[in-house]
Amino acid sequence: MKARQAVRDLAMGVGFAFSGRVRAVLTAAGAGPGVALLLTATGTGVGWASSLPTTGIGAGVVLLVTLLSPPPPLRLMRPEGRRTE
Repeated sequence: MKARQAVRDLAMGVGFAFSGRVRAVLTAAGAGPGVALLLTATGTGVGWASSLPTTGIGAGVVLLVTLLSPPPPLRLMRPEGRRTE
């Protein structure tokens, strides 16, 4: 009896997964590379100057997270931060 319920639940899950929003997302994910290929075939260009601020912000966030990450592990590695049983 449990196997039948599991099969029913699996079928319902697959049915819900491929309906509505998920189907739209999967369609967009499939259409995205096709649009990119069409754009490259027509010879469009990229304005690199407009992408530099975004690249700089991303690099700044990476640097900030890198600088803020070491204190917690270092604090936990001190003898008073270790837990023993």
